[in-house]
Amino acid sequence: MEAIKGILLKNRPSLSVNSLKTYTSLLINLQKKISPKSDLSLKFFTGSEDKILDHVKSLEKESSKKTILSAYFVLTGKAKNT
Repeated sequence: MEAIKGILLKNRPSLSVNSLKTYTSLLINLQKKISPKSDLSLKFFTGSEDKILDHVKSLEKESSKKTILSAYFVLTGKAKNT
C-alpha cells in the first residue's frame, strides 16, 4: 500500500491528501475485485491492463469510471480509451 502511495505522489506531487487516499483505496479494491487471491502488487497494474479496463467498462456510474481511470493513469502513466 505504501508503495502505491509513493508512486502516486511521485507521479503527481500536487495530489491532495484526500485524493491520495481515494486513489490508493480504489486501486487496492480494484485489484481485490479482479484478482482476489493475489497479493497486492504493482505488477498487477502493469500486467492486467485488459482486465482492469474490462472491469471499468462494466461499472454503471460514469464518475466511478473516471476516478478509477484517473488513479490508474497516475499510477502507471498509461492512457487508453474505454
